[in-house]
Amino acid sequence: MSSHVFYRKYRPKTFREVSGQEFIVKVLQEAVHRGTISHAYLLAGPRGTGKTTLARILAKALNCLKPKHGDPCGSCENCVSIEKGFFVDVIEMDAASHGGVDEVREIKDAVEFQPMHSQYKIYIIDEAHMLSKAACNALLKILEEPPRYVVFILATTEPEKMIPTVLSRVQRFDFKKLTYKEVRQKLTRITNEESLTIPDDALTHICYLAEGCLRDAEMMLDQVAHIDLKEHNIQTIFNRPSTVKLMQLLHSIATQNSSDSLAKLTEFETSSIPPVHFLRDLLSLARKVVLLKLHKGAADILSKEISKEDIATLTLLSEQFNLHHLTTLIQNLIESRKNIYYSPIPFLPIELAILTSLEETTLS
Repeated sequence: MSSHVFYRKYRPKTFREVSGQEFIVKVLQEAVHRGTISHAYLLAGPRGTGKTTLARILAKALNCLKPKHGDPCGSCENCVSIEKGFFVDVIEMDAASHGGVDEVREIKDAVEFQPMHSQYKIYIIDEAHMLSKAACNALLKILEEPPRYVVFILATTEPEKMIPTVLSRVQRFDFKKLTYKEVRQKLTRITNEESLTIPDDALTHICYLAEGCLRDAEMMLDQVAHIDLKEHNIQTIFNRPSTVKLMQLLHSIATQNSSDSLAKLTEFETSSIPPVHFLRDLLSLARKVVLLKLHKGAADILSKEISKEDIATLTLLSEQFNLHHLTTLIQNLIESRKNIYYSPIPFLPIELAILTSLEETTLS
């Protein structure tokens, strides 16, 4: 039975379907096509960027009966079995729960036996940084002289925690967070195929909250797919403030409108948005305003994170802000972070930070 959860239903099944990791895809696909396969790979990078998915695609490509220029066909017996998790020559292990030396010793014993139904026996070890030190040393011995038919694919979000000797014996690929455009394209495709009616501002909000993690974006879309977003505020659903409203607040601050700034802050507070989330998102936008004010190429850089419309709005804000006022605001907001947990009114330190920055600018 196929899953109806979006991130599983729309998980890429071939190299050409993978979003945002073009270089890695090209290198791996060419390696399969030319038969220049490494005995071990390390896929490192932020969560939700496709590491485990690409590991499975590589496993299919290596054992596909009818590959097309290194890409798995997706329909042969081997591809179907691997996709369903039934293929005996592709073994997946989660090091977070099975990262002990005994599990790796079992692998060491098993690699001596040739694959039963394919050319390669493939071990996919997820969360590889969770392997114990003893397990890493045991794995190292296998990686030093593995049988020609064995391929290891290690996936991790924290490669710096892995021992250097293991890192020296793998071909490493670093995954990047997806851009705003890449996440938006995938969500748009899902909404079209599912015949969903999702407002543009809701999709934009989800793309921002995902912060380059496609899996998070797909799960959030799944969460709101069948509710009427005209009746429910998407900002309160995910407990994160609206980017549009944050920019309106920054406008009030830039124009030194104290009463309107406090009114907007009160609106955020009464919507039950956690002050830490609010502060983080406000600082993120303020930082972007600084970049746009001081760096001519900032718009191109920020286009990977936010929409063109929001870049235009932030550019206008950068013109409205006095640089001293802006840097003072940011410093005060950062300082307010440490007081949030101790304040009987959590939003009060943020309000004081904004009011103080307005007062300091007026006096200067």
